[in-house]
Amino acid sequence: MAKYWRNRVELTVVMGVFAWFLKLRVVGIATVLLFLNIIYRKCYVLNQERKRERKRFEDVSSYMEQMLASFYRTPKILSALEDTKRIFEGDRERTARAERCAKSGRILKRRNDGESAEMYPAIEAAIYQIRTGTEGGEIYRKALGEIEKSYGCRRLYRIHDFMIRVEKNGGDCRESLELLTEDGRLWNHQIQEMLKEKQQVAVKATLCVGMAFLICALAVAMLPEDFGVAGQRISQVVTTLVVICNLFFWYLGMKLLCGDILHSEEQEVSGHTWRQYEDVMQNRPVRGKKLAWIWAVVLGIFGGIMAVKQGIFPAATLFFLAWLQVLWPDFRRKNEEKKIRREVEKAFPDWLLGVALCLQTDNVQVSLAKASKEAPKIMERELARLQKNLQEDPVSIEPYLKFFAPLKIPEITSAMRMLYGMETSGAGDLQRQLQDLAKKDLSMQSRAEKMRTEDMISGVGFLSLFPMLTGVVKLLTDLMLVILYLVSTIRIEG
Repeated sequence: MAKYWRNRVELTVVMGVFAWFLKLRVVGIATVLLFLNIIYRKCYVLNQERKRERKRFEDVSSYMEQMLASFYRTPKILSALEDTKRIFEGDRERTARAERCAKSGRILKRRNDGESAEMYPAIEAAIYQIRTGTEGGEIYRKALGEIEKSYGCRRLYRIHDFMIRVEKNGGDCRESLELLTEDGRLWNHQIQEMLKEKQQVAVKATLCVGMAFLICALAVAMLPEDFGVAGQRISQVVTTLVVICNLFFWYLGMKLLCGDILHSEEQEVSGHTWRQYEDVMQNRPVRGKKLAWIWAVVLGIFGGIMAVKQGIFPAATLFFLAWLQVLWPDFRRKNEEKKIRREVEKAFPDWLLGVALCLQTDNVQVSLAKASKEAPKIMERELARLQKNLQEDPVSIEPYLKFFAPLKIPEITSAMRMLYGMETSGAGDLQRQLQDLAKKDLSMQSRAEKMRTEDMISGVGFLSLFPMLTGVVKLLTDLMLVILYLVSTIRIEG
């Protein structure tokens, strides 16, 4: 906490000097410093949360990698857990210290590096459940649930479900484990790249705020003292608001960049999105097209009247607005299609991986049904249609080709053709087909993770433009005051 307060005091002093340089009065300086301290506290909390989330990601990534490696050698959950526990031995000391502090009534201070000791005790609790449990087949689900309580994410659930299924049914699981291992490595790599990009965006946002402050400082430095512009009330208010807005935009950008890493791929689907989804998938008529034409006709009539009475330029404006009214519904539908297509492209590889894992022991249609139970939300309705179509026509390729057909995504069509080929060709060439399907899925997984990263940082990149706009507002305000001063001076001399 000493470092926290030292940094807080230093930043307050620096900002106070900067506010004084901007010629803010006591009220303005006090307002800026008060807001700065509020923002600093919030940013400190965000930074601690960011470190904690990164440590949680590193923990769960190491856990999954070691569990898969141990399970590959010995396909027993208990043995894999005991092997995995050893790589988290460093947390044992901290866990014991936490227990001693709890017994003595003291509080264990969290280190600034975001260190967490959640994984080690969670693994120990899982091992204890397996060794002492009497729930039969559900003992593994209950035991691994101890880990999922703290680190639950879709990939962790999938690995646990797969291990429980192998523990129960047996069989050769090496190819599936290799697929899960490669998927985990790809996920780890993409998350690391995402964190690097987020750091770069954070630096750019900070530089934009710094440039905005520099513009404000230059504006004040170039103003002659005789004009007295900086001391006017409107200049004081605008300068104070500009500084506060820049600090707020910077904080908002940092908050947007501090998301949940483990659950970044899990997004709720709103009612509005579902409505757009059904419009696109069922190719419903474009909403609001009749109303748009009515407005276009009204604007065209007024445009004709303006052309006769006011001239061509006002009429051209109205005609242009009428043209936009006609185009807007179709433009909105294209954006909806793009949005839904993007969401499906992000969700499909996750579901396809589940199918590939089930194909190790089941046929295609059974695997489709099993994987659909844990599918992303955006795919639930189309998967239900797929199951219905397969029941009505189980031998034709048509149900496979109809799957998300309105979106016209080549990767999905290709994957569904491969699944149909596996259904009709039998077990003779199954392993090669599974390998091809796995390669396709991993390629799609990589693209999906890149899209998630783009979606996450796109808003922050746009937000970083606002500080520059505030700097322009400051310049324009001072320019206006200078012009008013010069005009008033000329009048007095005249």
